[in-house]
Amino acid sequence: MAGWYLCIETNNPPNPVPLTVGCQPAIFVRINETVLEPCPKAPYLNPRLPDPCPHLRLPRMEFPTDTDNITVLEALKPLANVRAVVYLPSWIVIELVYGGNRVYERRSLPGIVAGRTTLYHHEEAPFYSSMKNLTAARQLDLAQEEPPRMLLQAGHIKAGSWAEVDGVGSGLVSLVSYGKLFQKPTHGCPDIPFDRWHSYNLQACWGVDEAISDGIGGAPIVSCENGGVTGFFQLFDGMNCLSAHLDELVAEGWEVV
Repeated sequence: MAGWYLCIETNNPPNPVPLTVGCQPAIFVRINETVLEPCPKAPYLNPRLPDPCPHLRLPRMEFPTDTDNITVLEALKPLANVRAVVYLPSWIVIELVYGGNRVYERRSLPGIVAGRTTLYHHEEAPFYSSMKNLTAARQLDLAQEEPPRMLLQAGHIKAGSWAEVDGVGSGLVSLVSYGKLFQKPTHGCPDIPFDRWHSYNLQACWGVDEAISDGIGGAPIVSCENGGVTGFFQLFDGMNCLSAHLDELVAEGWEVV
């Protein structure tokens, strides 16, 4: 399902439940249980229109660089008013500014951008509008086996990499990075440079529900590979976690001692 994880239907999952099957993230659901991924519904895409980024090819299952993202946004600027862009494992979701003067006809925007299938979201609410804000005071003293020692920049977070949140009383929560979101900081201000847009890490969560997530708002998300903090548990919709990149904090010289 979705090309990057397996959805396995069974009423008798293994115990303990593995996070991966055949080296691929796996979700176990009950038989006939439906697992839906959010999909934008704006009817603007047209795969027959030329790719506005013909010289850029974003590999599947890899995150774009900041330069790649700026190239995509610059190419879309003459075609659409973009509010945010979400890079998912094999496709891109473009959030269009809602309520502006620009009008889009059916099938009027390219269905392929930088070599990836591209879908469009054109509503007042953001694409991940069901996410609940769990922002709390940043905490670096939770029940991590090894206390985090450093903050990681966005460029060091790889697609498919695993991280954990281990909160007191909540148990271990596992997360896998599978997307990036770049968002215009201020609505209604078109002149903010693309390199000043806010960036977020999109992760799928295992071993967490709403009751548990309420208790770990603001908890550090720690890379399993190097022990660095990739973000703080902030926005959650039952499966996905959206956390701001820490580049600004790193640039300011933050260190964890």
